[in-house]
Amino acid sequence: MGGDAFLPVLDLLDKYADVPMSVADACLVRLAETQPDPHCE
Repeated sequence: MGGDAFLPVLDLLDKYADVPMSVADACLVRLAETQPDPHCE
């Protein structure tokens, strides 16, 4: 994962700093954000 690709993950870690979230959790959230919403098709 390149440096620029990791910035949104760091943003998620900052956004959810008040709840337990590992880097792996943030990566999964980011992955879900990048996928098309199957309910919108």
